Amino acid sequence: MKKNIEQDIKKVNKKIGAIIIKNIFLVIGLSITILSWIFQDEFFGADPDVNIFMKFANTQSHSVVKSVILFIPSIVDIIRVLSLFALFLTVAGLIIKLFFCKTKRQKTISLMIKSLLKYTVAIVDVLFILNIFGVDTTTLIASAGVLTLVVGLGAQSLIADIIAGISIVFDEQFEVGDIVIVDTFRGSVDEIGIRTTKIVDWKGHVKIINNSKITSVLNESKNQTYGVCNIDIDYGVDIKMVEEIIKQNLDQISANIPNIIGKVNYGGVSSLKENGVQLLFTAKCETPNVYGVQRAMNREFKILFDKNNIKIPFPQVTISERKEN
Repeated sequence: MKKNIEQDIKKVNKKIGAIIIKNIFLVIGLSITILSWIFQDEFFGADPDVNIFMKFANTQSHSVVKSVILFIPSIVDIIRVLSLFALFLTVAGLIIKLFFCKTKRQKTISLMIKSLLKYTVAIVDVLFILNIFGVDTTTLIASAGVLTLVVGLGAQSLIADIIAGISIVFDEQFEVGDIVIVDTFRGSVDEIGIRTTKIVDWKGHVKIINNSKITSVLNESKNQTYGVCNIDIDYGVDIKMVEEIIKQNLDQISANIPNIIGKVNYGGVSSLKENGVQLLFTAKCETPNVYGVQRAMNREFKILFDKNNIKIPFPQVTISERKEN
């Protein structure tokens, strides 16, 4: 338990550190952007007497040093582009979180919108940076038809992932926070992105799966589920007496078990097994609590049966010895 708490604290500290570093870079980038706007001529002007980089470069005799100094305005321009789009993503993320995270469905859609915005901004960033380096992006965009065909042939799986992701969200197959089973992996849906879905199990393991690979899924969160307890009693025990004891104690057992909805239900004799008579107990609960409810029922009925000397059988082996005359 202590080790798990320490790991959780480390994860939280790591996440906080990443947010702080991200914000520091954003503030630095925006500061450079504002300064470059205020001193536009000094940064990007064509007049060598005004442009501080041209003025300083003209005092250098070494050609490499001169080239590096003259390249600084392009670096500043790249910082401006990246900072402004980072600010756009941050503001858009806050707006989406403020207005679209009231329900699980809204949260799911908001995460997909954020994912789509990231990919879109990344593409636009590349086009702007290419333009800064003198690449004719207008011609590049005009050739998009040919590029789309080439990329489409080589990225069919990417397109399939995107379409599958949209289908998952709008068909309401599952949402963020749902408990699902995909390829025998059971966990809570942490994120549904434009390409991939992240599922986290109770151990903290993360399964990342392409949306197009999710061909079948069991969603355990669509409806309330039942915790099930099967417990055996010895064949020699009077079943009517056992059922009377269960009836008298069922309310108290239900009160002792947290996270159940209603009361524990006695389902009767579910099976006549080799070693004993199997009794069935069920309790309605929310999906995340099902295993805890089952463990609690096992404990309560073990205590009850021990208290009333009701034998719970266990596998036994009988060895017989043949005697020869």
